[in-house]
Amino acid sequence: MAKTDTFVNFNLNLNLFNYMKKKFTSILVVAFLSIVIVGCNEKKLLNDVDGTWKMTKYTVDTKDKTMFFDTTFRDFSWYIRPDKTFLEYWKVSDVTITYNYTRVFDSIDNSIPDSIFHIDTTTISTPTFAERKREGTWVLTNSNKFIQFRDSVNNVREYKIVDHGAKSMHLFKGNEDLYLDAK
Repeated sequence: MAKTDTFVNFNLNLNLFNYMKKKFTSILVVAFLSIVIVGCNEKKLLNDVDGTWKMTKYTVDTKDKTMFFDTTFRDFSWYIRPDKTFLEYWKVSDVTITYNYTRVFDSIDNSIPDSIFHIDTTTISTPTFAERKREGTWVLTNSNKFIQFRDSVNNVREYKIVDHGAKSMHLFKGNEDLYLDAK
């Protein structure tokens, strides 16, 4: 009877070993495939992000504020490079208004009456545009769901990557949505 118990016990151990081996193998296969898929997605994302981007739509609390963004950051471009550096470039308008006026004096006591001015001419200069830029590094974070920008002054901004492709990208931060198109 001792031989039968040992044989049955050996068979159970062998069956359990084969069962665990199959499970472990399938877990390894799933883990390997997950790593390969994530790696492919990261390569695609890196290829999609790399390039020159122009803001096409800007919303705050789902309200379109593109016009305000365009007037504040004229010709805004975002250069995201494969070496993990970036450059943001835009223009700021500079308009000068000059008033030529004459003050009216009271000739008797040489005082200036309140609010009496004669405006002779008003000159508005031709608008000029000063160039502005921000440079730094970028990195993908949180399983490639976010892109983080750190500029040369150590300001850090992180955007959620809502959607991306080779020709368009949608980023989200707080209550702002940025819709970018490839230039």
